[in-house]
Amino acid sequence: MEVLNGVVVLGDRACFRCQGNKETMLRKPCPNYGKVTNRRPCAHCASTRKDGHAYLDIGVGTCPDCKGVGTRPETMSDYLPVEVWAGMRFVVYRENRAATWNEQYLGSGCVYSTVDYGRSRDMTDEALAEEVRTNKQSAQASTICDRDGRLADHIGIFTNRSGFSVRPVFATPDGLVIRTANLSGLGGGVRAAVEASGGI
Repeated sequence: MEVLNGVVVLGDRACFRCQGNKETMLRKPCPNYGKVTNRRPCAHCASTRKDGHAYLDIGVGTCPDCKGVGTRPETMSDYLPVEVWAGMRFVVYRENRAATWNEQYLGSGCVYSTVDYGRSRDMTDEALAEEVRTNKQSAQASTICDRDGRLADHIGIFTNRSGFSVRPVFATPDGLVIRTANLSGLGGGVRAAVEASGGI
């Protein structure tokens, strides 16, 4: 994964299962459940009160996930290179308000949100921005890019009376746009709670 002209370009990464080795330990499937998992004993058997089957390794073989290639295509759920996150511009936006319901419980639209009981209010903007930059080594591409893979203009750190939320801020022809909560797929009560706080 790399960033060219402000747009994330996906490539290949090492297979999760074999870590690029193309081979991995294979196991016999559970005779009760018929599937292979990494749990010992079988979680399905344990939950249905059957005798748990302790999986037996049957040796090294071709990785079934990558089919022996050793790599898989990257997605926007993969993490950006460390230098991309470190090279972002971080801007602190001071707000004297309570944390929203979304910031406290969901974190939708955020890279992350945190409750620090007002500690960030006593920090300078520079110190807070540096803490956010160094506390997180990288971020998933989807959290700081738009749907077209375009990287955010900068990372906004939005303080409230009990903590702060970290969100991507995009530059558009109409000005700066802050990513807010994604309401699709939320239940009625949760959607109402997020909407009541302005979607932030």
